[in-house]
Amino acid sequence: MYGLLGLLGGALVYYGTDDTEAVLRLPGDERFYRTGVYVACATTVGIVVLTGEPLFVAFGLVSGYALVTWQLFADPLPERILPQLAALFLLSPLSKYLTAGTYFGDGDILIHTRFVDEILAAGSLNGIADTSYYDYPGLQLLASTAGDLSGLGGYDGIMLTGLAAYAIVLPAVYLVITRFTGDPLLGMYTAFAVAVLDDIVFYVSYLFPQSLASVLIIALAVLATLVTQDELKWRVVGLFVLVSVTLVFTHHLTQVLFVPLVAVIIGVYALHGRGYARTVFWSRPFGLFVLTASMTALQLFRTNFIDRLLVSGREIIEGGAQGGYDRGVDLVFGSQAEGSAVAMAVEWLVSPYGLYLILLLVVFSIGVTVFLRTRENAAPYSALCYAGIIGSLLIFETPLSIKSLNRIRAPWLFVFAVILAIGFLQFRDRIGPSRQGRLLLVIVVLVAAAGPLVTADNFYGLDPRPTTQSAFSDQEVAELEAVAEYTRGQEETTTTFWTTRLAMRRYGVEGLQRSQLDGERLVLPAGKFIYRAEETNHAVHFLAGEEDQLYSNTVVMDDPWLDQRIASSNKVYSAGGTGVIWGSSERSFEGV
Repeated sequence: MYGLLGLLGGALVYYGTDDTEAVLRLPGDERFYRTGVYVACATTVGIVVLTGEPLFVAFGLVSGYALVTWQLFADPLPERILPQLAALFLLSPLSKYLTAGTYFGDGDILIHTRFVDEILAAGSLNGIADTSYYDYPGLQLLASTAGDLSGLGGYDGIMLTGLAAYAIVLPAVYLVITRFTGDPLLGMYTAFAVAVLDDIVFYVSYLFPQSLASVLIIALAVLATLVTQDELKWRVVGLFVLVSVTLVFTHHLTQVLFVPLVAVIIGVYALHGRGYARTVFWSRPFGLFVLTASMTALQLFRTNFIDRLLVSGREIIEGGAQGGYDRGVDLVFGSQAEGSAVAMAVEWLVSPYGLYLILLLVVFSIGVTVFLRTRENAAPYSALCYAGIIGSLLIFETPLSIKSLNRIRAPWLFVFAVILAIGFLQFRDRIGPSRQGRLLLVIVVLVAAAGPLVTADNFYGLDPRPTTQSAFSDQEVAELEAVAEYTRGQEETTTTFWTTRLAMRRYGVEGLQRSQLDGERLVLPAGKFIYRAEETNHAVHFLAGEEDQLYSNTVVMDDPWLDQRIASSNKVYSAGGTGVIWGSSERSFEGV
């Protein structure tokens, strides 16, 4: 339904407004707008810190992006716009860091915090017990360095590394697009589009090897555009090798996921004619690409990653063909089970996330229309746009069922942003003194401000659907530490759901059991089970047995249901909202 509304909105804007190509004039001194953005960001951070309420970040995003949009639609200079965009881009992630307690996104940060803490304690990579991450320690080394230098520890080291790494993304995107297409305005608008994409903003806070490796690849793309300059080529090659080595020892899957994107861009570019193909395959940037690909391939074979990749690829194909995961089960307990599917769909459609997707599709559809209606598009322009159109199939919400879709689509976000940039440029050309012009400004500001607020972690609670918990409060951290201390002293086995398992392992609890599935009945093994009150009204992931894959099953429950189940069970330990219940034999979770 949101797709129909988005396409309809795009048609109304494209055919219902005039392409005046008028340049918007700023009512006042440009310095007022620039200063206003930084004041809005600083004020927002202060309010968030003093109140502890992260949603106040909406004030800074709306006011800041309103001021930036006015400048962007006037006659902007990149050196003035890009620092403002970077400040707004990092505003929401910084607010999460300052208010979340312990932020962990989809869970990986808990895993990597444990490894960073182990490196800091051991003083070497020998602190990493996991062989896979021992072979790819780039994130852990950077985060442990940041944690050590700041004196704040492993968790803060990871969060600070994410903020520092992604601070270069917008200027880097601007440089790559500008040098590849020769169009500085498209480069600046693409940087703006990247800043307002919810998934990219999410990765600033959710720093794990893939999100860091993506930044390194963007840095390599910048260097590849510089190597054509004779006076810089050897210095660029040296830096390129250094960044490539860092990339190769940071992650494995990221480079593999970028290969289809690079192949599409090179393929479309080369198809423009034999001369274009020759310039691609005999160019210095392509030589650097081959160098990085060769280094990556050697590392992948050395660590036996290829075998694991083939197994995962088969699971993705088989799971998608069967409509999802092989043994995926979604369980709902309490009032959530009684809700109307139609009512929930309508509630989602009018939620901030639903409205964001509608407006994003409005801009995207206009960008696609302009591209397809333009004759004789330049080769670089066509290569990026066709890649962006292909990527949109993975980015917009669809019934498409693919395992690890968030990770697969990540590389395509950057070319998807090029299509959005073309759409935003059309908005700029259609701005005028009329009410329609003011409405177009409002749409752009809403898209920009909403993106950071509706990221995949649903940190601000604006998506009405049950989503995974993404942060522990300080109180919950204290409860988890107390439960971990209790559990370590027990000989009897303990069962947990996925996020609790990660937290327990961070605090040194090993040998945890998995739940079982009997058809669509969730079964707890005999022994102890750790419950958490904060798991209610969230989508809680759990592993079942030894063969199921991560995130293949979810359970959703509300507060009254969990309270009733705990009250009717044998509670043996409580640290507040987190505690332990015990059963002498296998029992159903629904009747614990």
